[in-house]
Amino acid sequence: MNIDQLLKDIEKNCKEITYLCAKHILEKLYDIENDTIEEKELIELFSNYTNFQRYLNDYAGMIYKRYFSSVEEVYNELCNFLDIDDNNQYMFEFDLNKLEKQTPSKLMQIENEDLKYLTIEKQESKLEKLIDTKYYKENTEQYKDRVDKIASNFKLVKKALQLSDDY
Repeated sequence: MNIDQLLKDIEKNCKEITYLCAKHILEKLYDIENDTIEEKELIELFSNYTNFQRYLNDYAGMIYKRYFSSVEEVYNELCNFLDIDDNNQYMFEFDLNKLEKQTPSKLMQIENEDLKYLTIEKQESKLEKLIDTKYYKENTEQYKDRVDKIASNFKLVKKALQLSDDY
């Protein structure tokens, strides 16, 4: 597939910010006027959320400020346009890794009690959404231990907070 033609199709069918982001990524990797890309390579490039975010790191200000958008919105639109399932292993792993970083010690270090409670509620909500994804349901055995550990950590923190409220 000709990259220049691909970009023209994206420009015609997607939001301006999605086109600009796709062009930004492709310009980092290819000569967009002369190179071609295989469909498999294209899918791999745009479905890998961690790399997608990394390639757009220097573009984030424009995405957030000028277009009032997010990397995730651009990712979802581009996946939809390219017929890539955005409920994939890359996105699941990205979200799971973020939740795993919310350790009990990290959560307990939040000084403002209200903020601590809100953070835990928000993280639990993210975990529930992750458990509800099609990808998790199809791969539960592979991720069950990690998900259970995260849930246990949240329970542990909530229990510690209840104890501290009693004093």
